[in-house]
Amino acid sequence: MFAICDLAHQEYESFRLKKEEDMLAQALGWMLLSHKKTLDKTALTDRVKSDAEKFLVDIVAILNREELNDFHCVDKIIERLEKIGLNTSRHDFG
Repeated sequence: MFAICDLAHQEYESFRLKKEEDMLAQALGWMLLSHKKTLDKTALTDRVKSDAEKFLVDIVAILNREELNDFHCVDKIIERLEKIGLNTSRHDFG
């Protein structure tokens, strides 16, 4: 019984910390947007495009790995999405 309670507490703490990070990121985003007049929009847009292009190159590299079957390709792509903060509940193959 105590093991279940301990596990539930650990799950809650992990969830709570993730939500705090998400809220902090959102607050920082809003702060940046409120100062957008002073931002170099071209540099910011170029950075986002560059990050997106790198991500797509990573996806193609995963798909081109001959040793991975389709399931493992999808698994690796989802891991890559999670690495950049794009989480999905569909990745619970457990």
